[in-house]
Amino acid sequence: MSAVFCRCCFVLVIGLLTAGSVNASERCGPWLEPFGDGIVESVDGAGLLTLSDGRVLSLADVVPRPGVNADMRLEGLLKPGQAIRFRTFGKDRYGRLIAHIALTGRQEQDIFLPDSSDWLQALLVRMGAYLVMPDSGSACAEVLARLSDNNRTGLMVITTRNARKVLKTERFDSFIVKVNSAHIRSNRVYINSSRDWSRDFSVTVEPGAYAEFLKRAEISLLGEGDYIKVTGWVRRWNGTVIHVTHPAQLRFLGEDR
Repeated sequence: MSAVFCRCCFVLVIGLLTAGSVNASERCGPWLEPFGDGIVESVDGAGLLTLSDGRVLSLADVVPRPGVNADMRLEGLLKPGQAIRFRTFGKDRYGRLIAHIALTGRQEQDIFLPDSSDWLQALLVRMGAYLVMPDSGSACAEVLARLSDNNRTGLMVITTRNARKVLKTERFDSFIVKVNSAHIRSNRVYINSSRDWSRDFSVTVEPGAYAEFLKRAEISLLGEGDYIKVTGWVRRWNGTVIHVTHPAQLRFLGEDR
């Protein structure tokens, strides 16, 4: 892994996923459980569905987008008494089923496809109401991340001038970042929005995610003036930072924001 100079800036060869269109044949999975069926009893603003038999489903791989009335979007797609199908990836720490939801009672195997009109998470991401937060350990998050590539409306663009204004509260959010510099140390990639990374906004790609980028051999040049789209928990740690632990959190936009 080497660095070269180009366009009078620092350029780093890094395996970042390039934003692009979704192949309709891309699929979720692998599934840990077979299809489940249920009737919706209620929906709440945290993305939780209670079924008529008492089971509670938590939407896998997505969270409400801050500043957007995601509750109304979700409630507009799900109504009490509606039949759904779902596939799960186990339970969260509260005992709720982590699930991908299909807005249909039909017995279909290929519901969870990018162009599906029945896959709840895909609909919410396309609407811009939810952000992708990988938590199922499946390929579904990557499919959803590609769907979200063109959803940049309303995202804050972080540059050297406004990098210190990001952290108001610790939250899960998505940003467009103009790169000032980037480097690798101990298999971590550090992407900075300004020269003073200890006070401003930065992105840290953790070793596991970086290894996955390299394994996929999707190589791009990342240099000063380029843009990335990053989604994750905004934390205060040697400045304001998002730690990338899954490839779906980071998209390479080049010079096009």
